[in-house]
Amino acid sequence: TFLDALADDLNTSNALTVIQRYLKEANIALRDIHTTQEVLLNAFFTIRTMMSILGLVVDDVLLSDDDKYLYDLYEQAKQRKDYAASDMYRQQLVDRGVFA
Repeated sequence: TFLDALADDLNTSNALTVIQRYLKEANIALRDIHTTQEVLLNAFFTIRTMMSILGLVVDDVLLSDDDKYLYDLYEQAKQRKDYAASDMYRQQLVDRGVFA
């Protein structure tokens, strides 16, 4: 477990491996339409807590409806392999602070 990895002489690399495993499981759950909101929130807060213990803080990004629409356009352009358009949408998302 995560805390066991940290207790073993602060074995940070093993703790990061546990976080990576949780992230993978959370991404799989996120793609499953049968996953409940409670399961997703539990995974989110578990991962966030583990990262916080390691001093890794990720700022939350709240998306407006315009941001979500722009992101949809970006994804559609990528699927069409319209790289010029996807690059343009991606830059707009970067400018809005949605992408780093």
